[in-house]
Amino acid sequence: MSALLGHLPPELLINILTRLDSSSQKAFRCVSRSSCRSVTSVLFNELFFDFDVGGTDGLVAISNYPHLAKHVRTIVLQRRNSLRKLDDFRAWQQATVYEYEAYAWEGEFKWLKGVMSQSEWDNMTEETRRALFDEYNSDYAAITRRTT
Repeated sequence: MSALLGHLPPELLINILTRLDSSSQKAFRCVSRSSCRSVTSVLFNELFFDFDVGGTDGLVAISNYPHLAKHVRTIVLQRRNSLRKLDDFRAWQQATVYEYEAYAWEGEFKWLKGVMSQSEWDNMTEETRRALFDEYNSDYAAITRRTT
C-alpha cells in the first residue's frame, strides 16, 4: 500500500493526508519511512499547545528534533483552564467557589490557593465583593489580551 501511495503526486498525497484526523495521520506515519516523510509535514504544520502547567512541554520536545521542527509553520497557544467570561456581578457571585478544594498534580494532592470558606465569604462586605469582581474582570481582560 505504501508503495502505491509513493507513486502519487505530492499534491494529491497532501490533499489526502489533510483530510485525515490527527490520530489517523499519526498512525499513517508508522506505516513506512516514506509514509513517515509524507505525513510529517502535514502533521507538524500547525501545532496546538496549552498555556497551563506542562502544556508547552511538547513544543520544547519538538524543538529538540530539527527534522520535525522544520515543518512547523503555525503554533497555536491556548488556555484550557482559563477564567470564564461572566456577564455581571450576580453571575460572578453565583459562580464563586467556596471552601477549599483538593486537586491532584503529579500524583500529589494539594490545596487550591485563593479560595475561601463559606463563612469568610458571608463576612465580606458588598464593597469588598465588588472590588473582587472588578479584579476578576481585569484579570480576564489581561488574559484575553495576552492570548490574542
